[in-house]
Amino acid sequence: VAIQAANNSVKKNTFWKFEQERLRQLLVEEDTEDWQRSPDFSGLQRVGGVDLSFIKGDGVNACAQLVVLGYPDLNKVRRHATHV
Repeated sequence: VAIQAANNSVKKNTFWKFEQERLRQLLVEEDTEDWQRSPDFSGLQRVGGVDLSFIKGDGVNACAQLVVLGYPDLNKVRRHATHV
């Protein structure tokens, strides 16, 4: 039973590593739309980010976080965390 649990833990950890890599490849770090590059653009009011971090030594339990910041001051508007 312990070996099976360890195997499941490794499988889940591997899945999440692949998922994080897949999402990393989708990351866009530059403006892609003409309106984003316009000097007249002033509509951006919020920016956000997410993170999924495994508890050290535990390949099953993780903490997911979402943070929304005001722009351009970067003051925290919303933060939510949960164990997954």
